[in-house]
Amino acid sequence: MRHWPAITWGVILSASGLLGCAGKATDSGRAQGGEADGGDGGAGRGGSVGGGGVGGANVGGRGGQAGVELNVSGGLGGLGSTEPQLLLESAWDVSVAAQLTDDPKSPPTVLELTLVVLDDGGALTGMLSRDGQVVTFPLARENGVRAGLGQTDSGLRVRVSGRYPLTGLTLKTLTLSAFDDDKDGIADRLVGTGAGALEESCGDCYYNKPVDVRLSGKPDRTPPNLAQLAPLNPIDVLTVSTSEALKSATLALSGSSAVPLSADNALTPLITFSTPAVLPFSGTWTITGAGQDFAGHMLDLSSTTFTTLADPGIFAQDGFETEPKAELSSGCKWVDASSGLPIPNGSRALLLPPGNVATFHLRRSAASSTVSARVVALGNGDDQGAWLQFETAVIDGQERSAEFSTLEVGTLSTSAADWSRASAAKTVQLPLKEPGSEVVVRLTAQACTGGPCPVPGAVLVDELKLE
Repeated sequence: MRHWPAITWGVILSASGLLGCAGKATDSGRAQGGEADGGDGGAGRGGSVGGGGVGGANVGGRGGQAGVELNVSGGLGGLGSTEPQLLLESAWDVSVAAQLTDDPKSPPTVLELTLVVLDDGGALTGMLSRDGQVVTFPLARENGVRAGLGQTDSGLRVRVSGRYPLTGLTLKTLTLSAFDDDKDGIADRLVGTGAGALEESCGDCYYNKPVDVRLSGKPDRTPPNLAQLAPLNPIDVLTVSTSEALKSATLALSGSSAVPLSADNALTPLITFSTPAVLPFSGTWTITGAGQDFAGHMLDLSSTTFTTLADPGIFAQDGFETEPKAELSSGCKWVDASSGLPIPNGSRALLLPPGNVATFHLRRSAASSTVSARVVALGNGDDQGAWLQFETAVIDGQERSAEFSTLEVGTLSTSAADWSRASAAKTVQLPLKEPGSEVVVRLTAQACTGGPCPVPGAVLVDELKLE
């Protein structure tokens, strides 16, 4: 049995050199001073390179969150005592646009982020966040209107979910300045320029294209909100993310019972919350509580109701001899011997082509301690094997069991048009880790998504039962 690693594709931004940050102070501490020196205009907005849309930023940071990596050498000079002071604690909505140097008419790759500058007695810290991901990094002042990346041994990486092939943006230089357009002593906008390279993946290779970088920022005026939640399969852990990092928050689920949501990072900034509870089928839940971002805006909880998957009914555990009650994706088929496939036991089984999922609701006796099934791997031509994800949990518990396996197709011939070869049937099992009378089981025939990988086969499932 071999295990295949998961593959994630996205857009990456890594920076090396100077990052300056300036902005309008939050309500709790507005920066006072005169007008800043001149600088460049703001960045334009546009779609991603190649015409694909750019998704949410995936930046990692403090508390072990992965995603943003920042490599710098050296800091910047001290703060002049006569400089206008525009750079204190502040929060910004920023847009980073990378334009191909040799193709200025092409649409730029754009990253939309929230930038926060924290001031701890003169020591500055920067924070970038977006859609459930956040990173913090040191800043060093250049003067009252500019600052740059401070000395650090770590690295900065911004990963934006979206499309394949993988696209990366490496910054060689970046400088930013704050501007007081209305001359009231408060910074009104943040602009920056830089240079770098876009990295494009061509499967097992990469190439770089030079880009010019523009950054523009306006004070953060948008209240944070929660990401919309699709109906939740009970087998999945509920994770709730906010649109930007929060300074404080206390959240919970309100439904058939009260379930607290814990911050995935116990220290600020807060941006993802979760619960290990295995929620029941056909539940309706509301997220309650309160939160506040670094600009003082309250977390918008006006659209926070979500549901769990509708109950498909109790599965009969009769070896699929009767039509199964289950939540089945569109490609799943209930088949018999006339299909030309080798049914492991009895006369019927469930066929899961690659990329298809089946979820079952089983009722458990007190003596049951495992979930088992008989499975057959199906293939065609040079198919290397079928990829099976097998998961189970006790409803109202907190523990889940899962195994990802590669099933060899073998050389057994079939008379099926779509799947010409099959393996011998084998038994797969998972333990039930907690007491309880209701059990959820999910079987997934994994497909190849993104990147070069072998074409997987299908899985034939029979004799799914509790033992």
